Amino acid sequence: LVTIGKEEFQRIKLKNAGIDFSLFSIINVIDCEDKKPFYKKIIGSLGKKASETLVCGDKIHTDLKPAKELNCITVHMRYGRGASDRNKGFESFVDYKIEELEELKGIINKIGG
Repeated sequence: LVTIGKEEFQRIKLKNAGIDFSLFSIINVIDCEDKKPFYKKIIGSLGKKASETLVCGDKIHTDLKPAKELNCITVHMRYGRGASDRNKGFESFVDYKIEELEELKGIINKIGG
């Protein structure tokens, strides 16, 4: 989990969505918008391929674009701040689109998580 927000808030969002927080063995609370180095570090430390890694975010440019550049699977959370990214020419960085965080469980199951 890579976030600029507060960890406790992320825990609450995941709990409300019925997503087990234990899926996230590494948590990085960062103070910059460049998430790509953090994604790269986590993928490497877990010994996974980027293509086996799912990144979900509401901001395409800062959350999903760097993940897609690494070849991760990307999910655009089209809610709140992410709702305004719908038609900004960022579609090539998005594999899946969801309106509610609960939908993430179906995508995880679909890709074999």
